[in-house]
Amino acid sequence: MVEEYRNENEIMFFTPGRSGSHAIVNWIASMCKEPVYFFNNCPLRDPYRAPIPYYVRVRKSKMRKFFIFIPKLKHFTEDKIEPYRSIHKKYFMYGYEHKDITQLKDGMFIKDHDTILGKSKNRYSVLILRDYFNWLASCLAQRRVLKNPLSLYPEYDVWGEEKWAEHAAVISARHYVGTTIATPYWKHCAKEFLGRTNYLKEKKVCISFNQWFTSEDYRIKIAELLDLEYSDFTINYQGSRSSFDERKYKKRALEIKALDRWKVFKDNVVYRKVVDQYPEAQELSYEIFGREIGDFS
Repeated sequence: MVEEYRNENEIMFFTPGRSGSHAIVNWIASMCKEPVYFFNNCPLRDPYRAPIPYYVRVRKSKMRKFFIFIPKLKHFTEDKIEPYRSIHKKYFMYGYEHKDITQLKDGMFIKDHDTILGKSKNRYSVLILRDYFNWLASCLAQRRVLKNPLSLYPEYDVWGEEKWAEHAAVISARHYVGTTIATPYWKHCAKEFLGRTNYLKEKKVCISFNQWFTSEDYRIKIAELLDLEYSDFTINYQGSRSSFDERKYKKRALEIKALDRWKVFKDNVVYRKVVDQYPEAQELSYEIFGREIGDFS
């Protein structure tokens, strides 16, 4: 008896966020033979309850042809979601951001995979990681007008720096607090990337955003690991709004100085103090991405 599969190819994405994951998702989708079903920034129990349809991000660009339109299902009743669950999918993709991968059970956040998602013929776990120093800069940066700059919250001035107000004035209090929550997630992903842990159980593909951004040979290798025919059609399209440039480089993504973000903050008191708080994250980043990035000497 031939086993029936609801999904021909299931691809799970894991990232600590601010790691260029949307650019990579667009690129992978562009190499699939059919438009994909993709759920972005999913809740832990059910990807179909993702808060914002990814199609909204790309509907006004050439990227839209690579994705199936899916309405906002978060508040749908189960009987209305069922048609989306049960349809046969050539490519079914979903992603997790800012989630603790140490809580995965057998490589899944979902308790009953086959009921919620259906059986899959091929399953991949894709881990996307950016170096800690650029990642942290993107987490702290806020290009739009700051409603709540960190300088308004003197209780966070735990270091007693004279120039605290000046340096904290360009950082959002919300983003600053968020980094203390997200840095452990980055470290878990880095250890998984290095093979020190094995929380991702399916066909694991680890992608260094730094190498993906700079090397075509590296992108070709990743495409082979995912059993996809290589294409660079989307490589110059910005994945999502940049913390630094908004959408200035919407169709010129390779011109973005994505690997130099840390230099903008290298003399910022707050940034340097946060970096110094997490020496393990520094060492993990050096081991994976080299010591040139994050060299403050």
